[in-house]
Amino acid sequence: MIDRREEVQGEQRRGRRQGAEQSPGARFKNRFIAYSVSEALEVDLAGAYPEAAGCRSWRRRVALDRAAPAVVVTERWDVAEPGDVRLHHVVAGEPVSNTAGELVVRSLAGARLRLRWAPGAGQGRLERRAVDDPILRESWGPAVHRLVVTPPPAATGSFELRIDRAP
Repeated sequence: MIDRREEVQGEQRRGRRQGAEQSPGARFKNRFIAYSVSEALEVDLAGAYPEAAGCRSWRRRVALDRAAPAVVVTERWDVAEPGDVRLHHVVAGEPVSNTAGELVVRSLAGARLRLRWAPGAGQGRLERRAVDDPILRESWGPAVHRLVVTPPPAATGSFELRIDRAP
């Protein structure tokens, strides 16, 4: 059963490809690839996009780098044509600084977290969104920020986001 919280969170998480968002409904779904309880989760999101988006493969891997320590989110895509790929990451807390390749956020618990990516992908645009749902507000706070990063156009590409404690 999908409750209102999952529906809203899903809308906030959806990425974009050639102007097409991941579509809602049972026929648009990701395909589970693999996971390791101690290390990583990998899914193929291509099935979440309509056929017109031309998305042949879109793999997302979320891994723990225990040595760093960090969380690493890796996106790899293969699409019919190079174009407008936008990566969306929903962030709870308040942005402290945003430069090419790095966003520092003060988390809801007060810790400073750093999100880093290749500076060539640009600064990343921040969009503030009020959290209207009282249940979601308990977990996410009064607002979330959506970090939108637009990597250079490529039919086949990849993007890595590292999340760790800011110095």
